[in-house]
Amino acid sequence: MAAGSLLVPALVALAAVRPEALWPLQGVSVGLLAAVVAWSMDERAAAVVDTLPRALWWRTAARAVAVVPLAAGWLAGLVIAGDRFPDHTALFVLQGVAALAAGAALTTWRRAGGAPAPGLIVAPVSVVAAAVLALVRPAPERLPLFPIWEFEEWALSAVIWWGVLAGALGLLAAALTRGRAPRGRAPG
Repeated sequence: MAAGSLLVPALVALAAVRPEALWPLQGVSVGLLAAVVAWSMDERAAAVVDTLPRALWWRTAARAVAVVPLAAGWLAGLVIAGDRFPDHTALFVLQGVAALAAGAALTTWRRAGGAPAPGLIVAPVSVVAAAVLALVRPAPERLPLFPIWEFEEWALSAVIWWGVLAGALGLLAAALTRGRAPRGRAPG
C-alpha cells in the first residue's frame, strides 16, 4: 500500500520529465491506482470475516481508508508535474478518481459474489490493461483515454472518464446492496 502511494507520484513525475516520450507512464499510474485499491479491498481472512456480524458495506467503508493516501499520492504527482503536463488538470484528477472508484467497485462486486481475494486478479489486469491502452493508444480520435497533444479529443476523454466513474459508482452501489450476509444472518 505504501509502495503504491509512493510509486504513483513517482511515475507521474517521471512522465512529466519528457511527456512526449514517457507519456505512457501516466496511463500506467492510472492503472496502478486501480490496482492498489483493488488489492487493498481483498479479504484475506474471508473464511473468518464472513462469519462476523459486519456487513460488506461496513467492511468496504473501513477498507476505503486506503483510498486517501493513494489520492494524495496522485494529487502530489500532478502538483510535481505542474506545467510540464498539458493544461487539463481537471481531467487528470478525474482519471485518478475514476480509477480509484473502478478498482474499489470491481473488487467489492466480486467480493459480494463470494470471492475472498478478487484484488489478486483485478490488480494485475488493471495495470496491464492501462499500460497496453497507454502504449498502443487504439483509435485515439474515438477512444482518447490518455490524450497528450492539444489537438486530441480532450472533451471526449472527459466524457469517457465521467462514464467510467459513474459506472464504477453504480457497480459499487449494486455490490454493496447485493453483499452476502454473514452466515446465519439475513441480508441487510
